[in-house]
Amino acid sequence: LYGPRAMGGVIQIFTKSGGNTSGPYGSVSYGSRNTKNITGGYSQKFNDMLFNISLNHQETDGYATRNPAQNDAFSIANPTKNAYNSNSVSMNLSKVIIPGQEIGIKILGSKFDIFSDAGFDYGASTAPFIPDGVNGMNKLRSNNISSQLFMKNQINDFWNSTMTYGVSNMINRNDYNFNQSNIPIGNYQTYQKDFSWLNDFVISNNQTFLLGLQSNQIKTKDSDEFFFIDRFKGSRVINSVLAGYTGKFDVIGLQLNIRHDNINIGEDSTTGLFGLSYNINPQWKWAGNISNAFSAPTSPQLNNIGSGGNPNLKPEKDNSMETSLQYMDDKKTLHVVLFDRETANLIEGSGNQLPNGSRVLQNTAKSGNNGVEISGQAVLNAFTFKASATFQDPINKVTNRQLQRRAENFGSFEINYAFDKYKIGSQALFSSSTPDIPVTDSCPASTPLCRTNAGYAIANLYGSYTYDKNWSASLNIENLFDKTYQKNFGFNTPGFGAFLSVQYSPEIK
Repeated sequence: LYGPRAMGGVIQIFTKSGGNTSGPYGSVSYGSRNTKNITGGYSQKFNDMLFNISLNHQETDGYATRNPAQNDAFSIANPTKNAYNSNSVSMNLSKVIIPGQEIGIKILGSKFDIFSDAGFDYGASTAPFIPDGVNGMNKLRSNNISSQLFMKNQINDFWNSTMTYGVSNMINRNDYNFNQSNIPIGNYQTYQKDFSWLNDFVISNNQTFLLGLQSNQIKTKDSDEFFFIDRFKGSRVINSVLAGYTGKFDVIGLQLNIRHDNINIGEDSTTGLFGLSYNINPQWKWAGNISNAFSAPTSPQLNNIGSGGNPNLKPEKDNSMETSLQYMDDKKTLHVVLFDRETANLIEGSGNQLPNGSRVLQNTAKSGNNGVEISGQAVLNAFTFKASATFQDPINKVTNRQLQRRAENFGSFEINYAFDKYKIGSQALFSSSTPDIPVTDSCPASTPLCRTNAGYAIANLYGSYTYDKNWSASLNIENLFDKTYQKNFGFNTPGFGAFLSVQYSPEIK
């Protein structure tokens, strides 16, 4: 339903509209690595108008992200911590003109700085690396602003229309070898426009139909001498039409989606989904679906040659099937899902290694992933138990090897206890080992895992206290036993961390 930018799924984030709180609100958090997070805002409802404005500041001293025990010619670790700070503001304003007719605007602006380990002394690439706390460090400055106008119209009793138009602009500046002279600076700018017109039709109490038009335009303008990008300009336009149907007939549920996308680089695709469900009894339900999807390479993936871009890349194409058995009652839920997915032309950084350490992007002819996912939850008096586990086989079907940085097994277990105004809980996360990008192209074919990220398990704790309906506090402890683990070869992950938060959020009276 969501198109070529959503082949791996969709996460929607909804900022505060002003409809849940009244007056000022805010939160303050402080914790390990001098981490601060401060939010303040004001929301109000004036007759038929909703208003909300929110300010946020975040900063942390961070930690050294590269592992010195895993150095090579392209990843020399610097012990300097990777600091981060950001400031953002968001505003929502909407008004109901007459019942069923609403207009509004949303604005989000942010600015952040990231001090990161470049992994290489760009200023003296032929000289030995000197970890002086400056050389080999990047300073990334990013400025972003986006806005969206929307209009919701109830045309009649069965037809609802939602129209949105959004514009965003992102400017990134990469200062390589921060504070060193004669080092090229990278400038990257992305400008995007989005238009959407969605129409919901209520056919009956148990049948709905969706029809929509969408357009996405992206323009990029990059200049980076170090990565051999000389005033590169690129653009991509995706125009789409989509339709969906959902229906419920006694114990049978039906879902149909279809979408056609046309891209100005000469690519187009028609994708869809067919889903069916059957209620065996009030607690047990069976469901299954088949679908396909595609994802076209982005403009930088095609054209940023110095960073591994490849103009010969083809779109990724995906076919998926899954079937599930679900149980639900007042105290327990259980989901068991069998899935099978095949992707043609998967885009991966698996080509030749460039002088700056990047690898050329290539299409893996065919990859697949099938397995089972089990998840469930049970409430026993004041205790809540949650567990999930995935057992899968992510494989490159050309080399018959496990896909890079994809675990075969992973999952979690959680237990919490609620009493009076308190809640305490613990969580365990686990993952099996994953292969990583080879050290060199001479990695022996007989050795499938020249680089391996070991499997790991970590534990977290959390607790909260609700003073009243407006005030609450929480404590989160991450990586309780200070476990050393990694997800990408050569990069560290956070150690033990404790974070305390206090929140004030008055409800509408």
